[in-house]
Amino acid sequence: MLELQTSQFKDILAQQRNFFSTGKTKDVAFRIAQLKRLKQVILENDAAILEGLKADLHKAEFESYATEIILVQEIDHTLKHIKSWVKP
Repeated sequence: MLELQTSQFKDILAQQRNFFSTGKTKDVAFRIAQLKRLKQVILENDAAILEGLKADLHKAEFESYATEIILVQEIDHTLKHIKSWVKP
């Protein structure tokens, strides 16, 4: 199990805040790329995600799939509508 030390967490948090302050996350193309990458990672690792949820939280496979993996449908919905949502 990966455990982060407090200093490592603070470093990661600082990096994320610095990146956010660049304004790159405001760009719709960036958001779309990140959503597509998230979907890809979820689908590529669905078995490991289900296994981890069972081991750590004792979640049944169906429950885990229904609450975690099914998120890809929400990503698809967001990808379909994001451009209209960000119009001024």
